[in-house]
Amino acid sequence: MDIPSESVPTVTQELFRRAVAAVRDGEDENVRTLLERLADVADTRALLLLREQLNKDLTDDDSADVTPALPAPQAHV
Repeated sequence: MDIPSESVPTVTQELFRRAVAAVRDGEDENVRTLLERLADVADTRALLLLREQLNKDLTDDDSADVTPALPAPQAHV
């Protein structure tokens, strides 16, 4: 999906840049805060662009471990 970034307001693009950097840096609390702010200003089209940018950022960084760390399963007694 190619959504031209020019169609997204500058303030939203800045939030995108900050969110992508926070995801890359593992700043979970900052990611949550930025996503809450994005929910107030971004429409579906803009959020799809964010998803595209996140995917591109993760696939462009060959050294990144994109496998999420999952907690160990808990034994049920």
